[in-house]
Order: sequence, then C-alpha cells, then structure tokens
Amino acid sequence: MPSTDTSPGTPRRPDDPRREYAAATEWLAAKALDALPGAGGRPAAPGSPGLPAPGPTDPSSVPGHGGTDTPRSPGHGGSPDDRLPFAGAGPHGLRPFAPHSFPGLSPELGGGPPAPRALLAAAHVLGPDLLAPAAHGAPVDPATLALAAEAQRVFGAADPAAAPAAALVRAWHGWATAELLTRAGHSVSTVPPAGPPDEAGWQRWAQPMAQLGPLALPTLDSQVHRLARRRALDLARATTRAVLRRDHRAALRLTRWLAWLAATGGPTPLDLPPLLAHLARTGDGSARSALDLALTTHLAAGPGRSTPPDGPR
Repeated sequence: MPSTDTSPGTPRRPDDPRREYAAATEWLAAKALDALPGAGGRPAAPGSPGLPAPGPTDPSSVPGHGGTDTPRSPGHGGSPDDRLPFAGAGPHGLRPFAPHSFPGLSPELGGGPPAPRALLAAAHVLGPDLLAPAAHGAPVDPATLALAAEAQRVFGAADPAAAPAAALVRAWHGWATAELLTRAGHSVSTVPPAGPPDEAGWQRWAQPMAQLGPLALPTLDSQVHRLARRRALDLARATTRAVLRRDHRAALRLTRWLAWLAATGGPTPLDLPPLLAHLARTGDGSARSALDLALTTHLAAGPGRSTPPDGPR
C-alpha cells in the first residue's frame, strides 16, 4: 500500500506513487463532501446546519501538493499542461478533474478498467468517511460503494508487521467500513476488532480515539462508542490539548466524538459552535479536512438517533 506520508514539502519524484495517492485521497474526500447534504453545492435539508465556507486553498498546504512541486498525471513528463489540474483547487472544485487525473477512469468510477491502485488505497484509508453521507441520510452512488468494497477486499487483511495500536485502529476502521457496506447491500469480510483502545491515561487513550474519529457516525455503535460516552470529559480534555498544541487534525477528529455525543443525546463538556468556528478558520484547506468539518458540523446540529448496540461488544 502506498505510504500515507503526504506532508507538504516532502520531496517527490515525478513518478512517485504517493503523488497519485495524495491526489486520489483529495478527490474522493471531495466526492464524499459533495454528496453530503448542505455541502458541495447540494441544498441543506430543512433544519440542518449551515456549513462554514471553505477558505482559499494554498497549493502548498494541501497534503501531497508541495507548491512548485505540483503533482502530475501518471505517465506524463511534467509539462505545465500535464499537471494534475486540482493542485490549487479548493475542496469544492476537485470533483470534475478525476477523469483527467486518472486516465481511463469514468466520472462515475465505474464501467471502465480496474480502478488504479492509488485510488483503491485512498478509498481504504478514507474508509468510513467515504461512506459517511449514507449515515447522514444522503445516498452513496453504486460506483463509490463498489470502489469501497474492492478497497476493503484488496487492503482489508490484517498486517502482521503492524504495531498492536496501529492494528487495532485499522481493525476498527475496517469494521465500520464493512458495517456501512453491508447495510448498503455489499457483503465484505473484515478482521474483528480485539477490543476498544487501552483506557490507561487520558492522553494515551486520546491518540487512538482521534484516529478513530471516522467511527463517530450517528448510525454506528460499538465498544468504542460506549467508551466515548463514559469518557466525555477526557475527550474534552484531549480536544482542548490538541487545539492548544495546534494539532488541527487531532482536534477535529476528537471534536467529531464530542459532536457525536451531542447528536446521540450524550454530555457535551465543551461549547461546540465556537470550537467549530475556530477549526474552520485554522484548517489546511484540503478536501479531507473540509469533509471532517462538514461531518462534525452535521453531528453538532443537535440530538439525533444512534442504532442499538449491534457491533462488536
């Protein structure tokens, strides 16, 4: 699987597959954002919250897009016309460019040759986020469901070389993706999670909980969700710490858990509107962060309904 190190400024060879992976991740995140009610140009459902407008995108701030080190389409020599066209696009402007960026790929992700491996890797890493619109009442198109199912088949097996903590996070992501796919009519296999993250110490516990932020969906419930309900104050502490440390990704993922608590009638130790406003101002401008923020904003709108505990216990 391609490396997930897509930090800005990391040197890239013109044929580095990480370029394709970073571009694929951004495009799929923008596609999920576009499908979410109230985002991506779709009208919001009555009573749903307004979403913060994304700020201008600095190409050097988009993961995998290093300013002058602009990603280029696979197999091209690097002339200006061959650059991936969405290197400087905001999150709402990425969707039309996939056919150019991934030759042979149809706009609807189906009916053509097998999906590029970079696209499958991106779908696997996004996991529940790619299917999250369905948990918020929006349809996910069949081609995206098929892509997510194929990504789960290709990359879903346990990695024997992974550290225990990383393996646990991967297993929970796989469970959530498989659960959402099964509800949509796709039967997929996954590695059963061994249990929730280690509860020893709130700082240590918060790290995997931030990584498991994509599980914070109104239609999912599991050991991880029940632990989040019991440790709402620790989630608030960890969120505050991440904000003060300017760890935007961790702060946003932890805020998703707090918003999930609000959506499911649980305690909310922090005032979410100003927190979300701060996170909207300090984001990196990427489509993935915009999707995180949009999902969190939807959850924070108010009490919703979570399914009965039917996941791993």
